[in-house]
Amino acid sequence: MAALDLLQLAMAAAALAAAAYALRRRPAASPVADPARADDGYEAYLRRHSGEIIAWGGRVLTEMEDAARYFAAMQRGGTSHSPTDTAARLAVLADVGRVFFPNTDPDAAGPPRPSAFRGTRQPIIDACVQVHDLLVAQKPQDGRMPSTKSPVLDVEKARRQFISELQMLVGPRGFSAADLETVRQPGAQGGEG
Repeated sequence: MAALDLLQLAMAAAALAAAAYALRRRPAASPVADPARADDGYEAYLRRHSGEIIAWGGRVLTEMEDAARYFAAMQRGGTSHSPTDTAARLAVLADVGRVFFPNTDPDAAGPPRPSAFRGTRQPIIDACVQVHDLLVAQKPQDGRMPSTKSPVLDVEKARRQFISELQMLVGPRGFSAADLETVRQPGAQGGEG
């Protein structure tokens, strides 16, 4: 029995040595293991996510301005370009916006739709869709204005709603000065308006 005991003792010593070796070779603690670092990672994610939303909002505002220029040119009796491209870009931006701001009440009764389109659209997406719908209602072949009395004012109203919603959702009131510096793009200038 002594040989069997010695064999078991040798196996236990080898297992202990292997475990000790593995512990010494273990990589440094992951950021998730350190709660303070995990919070930093989440805060960095939130800043990056907010920056993505703000960049998306800038693209929407650019297209809204393009729509306003189009309708202003129509009111003067001419056209600067076709509304079709701007409408298409706004449709894409509205769909991208649904990722950031999904519909509410997706389980509400209504016609069967794909999951991203169930429920009630959020006001920030409504503003984008309103301008899209104004452009789609425009009939370039007959050169007539949409049925609304002043599409330029309608675009301006939607733009203001969009900016207000964007500011409420990811605006500077929720950021420290350091956070704002993180999401600002190099060379970006603040302005009035």
